[in-house]
Amino acid sequence: MADQRGQKGESSTQKKALRYLAAFLALMVLCTLLSGAANALTLARIKTEAIRPMSLKHDTSLSGTLAPKYEQAVFTLPDQKVSSVQVKEGDMVKEGDILFQVDLEELEEQLERARDELKKAEYQQKDANSAGTLEAKEKQKAEARAREDYDHTLEEADRKIREAEAAWADAQARLDIIRDKTVTPETDADAGQGYTQEQKQQDINTLEQETDARKQDYDAAVAEKEEKMRNAGRQVEDASSPSPSNHSNAIADLDQKEIERRIQKLEQLKEDGGAVRSTMDGVVKKLETATGQITSSTMAALLTDTSNGYRFEAAASKNEIKYLAVGDEVTLDFGDQYEPVSGLRIESIEAAGEDSDQSLISLDVPPQKEKLPSTAELKASRTTKKYTAVVPVEALRVEKGKYFLYMPSEKESVLGKITVVERVDVEILDKNDQYAAVEGAFLESNEVLVHSNKTVNTGDRVRKEES
Repeated sequence: MADQRGQKGESSTQKKALRYLAAFLALMVLCTLLSGAANALTLARIKTEAIRPMSLKHDTSLSGTLAPKYEQAVFTLPDQKVSSVQVKEGDMVKEGDILFQVDLEELEEQLERARDELKKAEYQQKDANSAGTLEAKEKQKAEARAREDYDHTLEEADRKIREAEAAWADAQARLDIIRDKTVTPETDADAGQGYTQEQKQQDINTLEQETDARKQDYDAAVAEKEEKMRNAGRQVEDASSPSPSNHSNAIADLDQKEIERRIQKLEQLKEDGGAVRSTMDGVVKKLETATGQITSSTMAALLTDTSNGYRFEAAASKNEIKYLAVGDEVTLDFGDQYEPVSGLRIESIEAAGEDSDQSLISLDVPPQKEKLPSTAELKASRTTKKYTAVVPVEALRVEKGKYFLYMPSEKESVLGKITVVERVDVEILDKNDQYAAVEGAFLESNEVLVHSNKTVNTGDRVRKEES
């Protein structure tokens, strides 16, 4: 009996131990489940998209101006008072139609003033011609007198030289005679009939002084001739020098011709009743005058002819036209009130200036059934080659100028498989507003993080949301 009671007690103890163990294990499982649920609630929830091969589409839109290919400016005489205007901007006109008229009374006054101005110019021209003729005669007279004075000076100087030379020669001859004269004995000298050596020497000294004086007179006459002839020559040179250029007559003649042309234009305008007319069939694009205004030398009106089509031009930076090229097909959009014009092609892309980053895009637009507005939007699209790895632009991250992606990766842990994000550096090959073509060392998941409900960093656990 005792053995049986002992066995029953031991069996009861084992059963209790097993129940406690089972309860403990159940509690551990419950804690694990609760812990996993708690972690799941605190993890960042992410959305991913697969990296895929595709081409990129680049859309270009540029604002520009549209003008008829043929335009013609209308001018009239300046300083005319506009008496009436017959058209307004946007009106269709035929060649010869009156655009506006000027005041005939004011026109007649201007014509009279111009005629008086012409008469004054003619009188001034006659006076100038008369003065020029008189000046030429005076110059001829001065030149003739200078040459006459030169000849007279030469003749007088030569006469003085001849006289001085003759006096010098005479003194030299008398000196030579005395030098050759024979001296008589003193006995004859005492008798008053001889010629002593002392007398001879006195005569020689006297004549030598006279000869030197005559030579000096001759040298002075020669020097005087040189000086006088130099001065006389200068007088001739000054009188013969050409007069300074004087274009006053030519200028006056040009002024006179200009007045004559102005009178002719005023007379033509008067004969047409002061009417300023259209020079072609077309549309009045601009009208730069109004009733009561005074005309100027600038454009009075601008006429356009759309029968030959339009010219579109747009200025843009080099980055804006990165995906445009000559020959590309484009469309011009004019807003809701006009139908777009498609099938156009870019004709030229040129630099706007040597030091400018701007380029000028131009193309022709054929004639349209309705008149087009002056502004338009150029729209073009280009599809690139197919890239092997393209991601949404929302997936791109940047740090210190370098781009990278977050890619999910599965790892084993004590709680089983978990998902973390890893950083993958990439280079951008091309991109548009929605997608970017990239290259880099991608993970096996081939998915990129595009959205997260909270900030994540490399190695953070995340939970993917089912799409």
